[in-house]
Amino acid sequence: MTATYDRGGITFMYPDNWSVMDEQLDTFPRSVSVQAPSGAFWSVDIHPFSVHGEDVLKEMVAAISEEYDDVEVKEVEEMIVDHAATGVDLYFSCLDFVVTARLRSFQNGHATYVMLYQAEDRDYETFEPVFRAITHSLLKPQGGAC
Repeated sequence: MTATYDRGGITFMYPDNWSVMDEQLDTFPRSVSVQAPSGAFWSVDIHPFSVHGEDVLKEMVAAISEEYDDVEVKEVEEMIVDHAATGVDLYFSCLDFVVTARLRSFQNGHATYVMLYQAEDRDYETFEPVFRAITHSLLKPQGGAC
């Protein structure tokens, strides 16, 4: 089953056993995060179009690298629902767990989107289709489904 998030001009579908863990809708960047019971999460920050996503990615990588030791960073490019996205894949340890995090940035309409999705490395492949489905429903709400 799915739940629908629809606030502040942000609409997407997510698994109904996940919960909204953070949202900022009053100022830019607008943001919302949803979290699985296991701790895996998906989040989106929506900035004005004038914000360069690559700059935001660099800031986020720097913040994560400050918090965690030995962060492995791999630059990537991919298509996300017909949008050319730049990003990084991050691998780091937290409390004896290896974590995989993916940061992606692209422009859509009049906004710059920055997305982060993260899970324990051993569970990441299980969550990857869920992360993609949430993203698809955000970008194509009339046809998206989780």
